[in-house]
Amino acid sequence: MIEKCKNEMSFPNMRFEHADVEQLPYENASFDWIISHMMLYHTESKEKALWEIKRTLKNQGLVGIITVSDNYMKRLFNIVPFEINMSASFSESIADKIIPQYFSNISKHYYEDILKITNIDAIKCYIDSSPSFKDIEKLQIEKFLKSVENEILSLGSYDIKKRLVMYLCQK
Repeated sequence: MIEKCKNEMSFPNMRFEHADVEQLPYENASFDWIISHMMLYHTESKEKALWEIKRTLKNQGLVGIITVSDNYMKRLFNIVPFEINMSASFSESIADKIIPQYFSNISKHYYEDILKITNIDAIKCYIDSSPSFKDIEKLQIEKFLKSVENEILSLGSYDIKKRLVMYLCQK
């Protein structure tokens, strides 16, 4: 992703780097803009990550935090117990409670869309690559895939609603 951004975006004073958000190697008040896009649910400590983002943000800086809604792609994840779903770790309802502890002047913006699956292989590849499905019984996954395949055959697609939330915040 960093290489793609470097190739497609070029602005003066813009750098692209990889760093651990829980231990950012930057001075206090280093950045005008920080973007946290669909990654906080991967961190061990959301609090540590948000503290580091706040610490490295300039006083008039802006942070954009994008995460999933509580029901993000629910039709796909309905066979996954909630506690191992990505929404259980950091979603809209969790962000609503945690973000105000670190930032002010918070505004929320929504992006809603529908993912139209027309080929069962796309779902199979996703399930095979996602850690959320690793402990689901094979028979349960096969049953789910059969129902998806039947819907694709009868309706032309298996539609999955997606809703993302972006928080724009300042210190």
